[in-house]
Order: sequence, then C-alpha cells, then structure tokens
Amino acid sequence: MDKHLTDEEKQKKYHAYFTNGDAAKMLIDMIPDITGKVLEPTCGDGKLIAALFVRRREEGIHDLQTLDDLTAVEIQKDHYDSVVKNLTALKNYHLDKEKSND
Repeated sequence: MDKHLTDEEKQKKYHAYFTNGDAAKMLIDMIPDITGKVLEPTCGDGKLIAALFVRRREEGIHDLQTLDDLTAVEIQKDHYDSVVKNLTALKNYHLDKEKSND
C-alpha cells in the first residue's frame, strides 16, 4: 500500500508522530486514576500502551484486566505489526522476570 513512502512522507500523509518511551511513561504517569477504561485512538508503535501495562502492573492490576479495559486503534498495518511485536516483547520480558523471581 504505502511501502514505497519514506517515514517522512508517511508523517505528512498520516500525521504519524511517535512518542518515545520516556515521554510515554511521563504521559501515563500523569493519569491520576489508572484503573479505568482507556482508549488509545492512534497506537503508532505501542509505546503508550506498553507504558500503560507497566504502570497498571505496578498498581497490581493483572494484564488480562488491562486488556479488558483497553481499546486501541491503528489503521496502518506496519504500525499495527510494531504494536504486536512490542507488546509481545513486553509480555515475554515480564514472564522471564517472573521466572527469575521464583
């Protein structure tokens, strides 16, 4: 579809600007009540979603509850693929961390 477009051209066409990990954490940390429903209307590569999972884990909220509370939208397949890749890596990191604590 848009595989021939450069990142800069995609930014102009889709207004796609990505949030870095530090900024994502800062934004999520600004949410006073992290226990409610969340809508992420433009996932990008999933940095905000990943920060949300980390914060909710810190609050003792199980990942399955976070999935139930989260509605995330991404219209670009390559960005969606990045979200899946990044969240899978986060899940695997979390599972490995749990195993090392046993």
